[in-house]
Amino acid sequence: MPYGTLMVYMGLGRSNNELLRVAGDLAIRCRAGVIGVAAREPARVGAGEGFVFWNIFSIAPDALCSEIENAEAEFRTALQRRVADLEWRSAAMCASIADYLAHEARSADVLIIDIAADVFNSSRRVNACDFVMQLGRPVIIVPATEAMATFDTAPRKTSPQVIGWVG
Repeated sequence: MPYGTLMVYMGLGRSNNELLRVAGDLAIRCRAGVIGVAAREPARVGAGEGFVFWNIFSIAPDALCSEIENAEAEFRTALQRRVADLEWRSAAMCASIADYLAHEARSADVLIIDIAADVFNSSRRVNACDFVMQLGRPVIIVPATEAMATFDTAPRKTSPQVIGWVG
């Protein structure tokens, strides 16, 4: 099935090499454009009976902008010679990252995300399980580390892959 547009969610503050490799390989195979997306929400800190949101936008706006700019630079460096049609989108907001991605993903045929190793910092990552159920469109989930990543755009007998959908 041909896909015209792929969207790749870039994690902040870490490498996205394997994710970009898979996105680039699939874009070449499908002759698709790629949209890169990054998002960040305020950090939540437990306090008594609830959560307190640290306003990271006023505490460290330069650090936040730097993380997003670094993610964009990594995206463009990895794909600019492989894919003709690149687009970048980013946001710093108080809403959930999953809600932002679900809204942005309407402009793509397939979303490519990874399972982040930083499970304790939800301000930098999307909860993949909740997100996949919310999205209602094809999602490719790539392991975050090269040691775990056996995903290959040309299926092999040794490449474990899971495909599923709701509907």
